[in-house]
Amino acid sequence: MSKATLTLIIIGVMCVMYIVDRFPVALVTLLGMLAMVYFNILPFKDAFSNFGSTPVLLTAGMVIIINGIIDSGVILRFEHVLQKLSRGGEKLFGTAVLLSAGIISMFTNNSALVVMFMPFIASLARSSKGKITKKHLYLPLAVGGLIGGTGTLAGSTAPRLTDMSYMNKTIYFFVLDECRKVERMLEKLYAAPWSGNVRIHVDERMVPEGYMCIRIFPAQATKERMLARLQEIVGAKNTVTFGSYKGRYDVYIENADKDLMVKELKRRFEPVSIAGWRNIIDVSHS
Repeated sequence: MSKATLTLIIIGVMCVMYIVDRFPVALVTLLGMLAMVYFNILPFKDAFSNFGSTPVLLTAGMVIIINGIIDSGVILRFEHVLQKLSRGGEKLFGTAVLLSAGIISMFTNNSALVVMFMPFIASLARSSKGKITKKHLYLPLAVGGLIGGTGTLAGSTAPRLTDMSYMNKTIYFFVLDECRKVERMLEKLYAAPWSGNVRIHVDERMVPEGYMCIRIFPAQATKERMLARLQEIVGAKNTVTFGSYKGRYDVYIENADKDLMVKELKRRFEPVSIAGWRNIIDVSHS
């Protein structure tokens, strides 16, 4: 049976278990992932690599903090305030949650905000004696966090750039725009607290006049690491490097912008054609 067929079967079984709702969603998801690992559909390292990522650790930390806040009684006071404002109505309370999540997530991480609000909503639903249900409030919470988080740099872009799991799967970010706009962007990039996690390359040579391009790489993205990784993949023991900096590469190319590097590669490594030598001999005899 092919891997595609097994994948569809596993996903189908998971969907049925989600609909039946006899088991926790987290348990069904984990069992589905383990099934894909068992049948060699998903590599072991890819299946468990994200368990140690920044969002997972952040969520776990927020759960611990929220439990402490619940025990302190702060959430109960906040509940009473919102109940008075919404007058106990589920629609008004849902609107309040939507607006609160949207505004707060503009200035903080939206994932942390959702984790913070979920136990608060669950506690409120329990104390409302059936007037307010969790399922009718989780949706406005998610929508508010999503809209607010993508509305500002603080709510969305910065956490993604600081999470290196995204960067490991990205070659680089490329930006091309007018010089004044790119310069303003560079000021913000260099002033950002996560600027040490990236390497920024600015180029004005190969772009139209009045424009500028920048490339944002992970800080670990270097030619030396790339070469080592390439040797590991292809199993090469010896390498020859070409470049336009004297003493840094095995073969010095004076001007790398021209086709000198290609000609040097052909001169050193292109196989000699027997047919070509035969033609030369024929010409000399004639």
